[in-house]
Amino acid sequence: MNPADIRNKFGVTQKVFARWCNTATGTIRKWESGEQAPSGPAWRLLDALLWMDNRGLLKDFLDDIEQEKTS
Repeated sequence: MNPADIRNKFGVTQKVFARWCNTATGTIRKWESGEQAPSGPAWRLLDALLWMDNRGLLKDFLDDIEQEKTS
């Protein structure tokens, strides 16, 4: 899967996906356009998001991120 497929799987905007990945929206755009590939650690994070989603853990993780953002 490429970054755009992963983001689309979750049905979120580039801005939200960038927040999940702790990176800039421009970086997400570059990944999705093929201008730049995610680094090794970024790929591991994307894999972790998929792993958590497949096990039903992603919602709790994302809820925690949103709570931290509003704190």
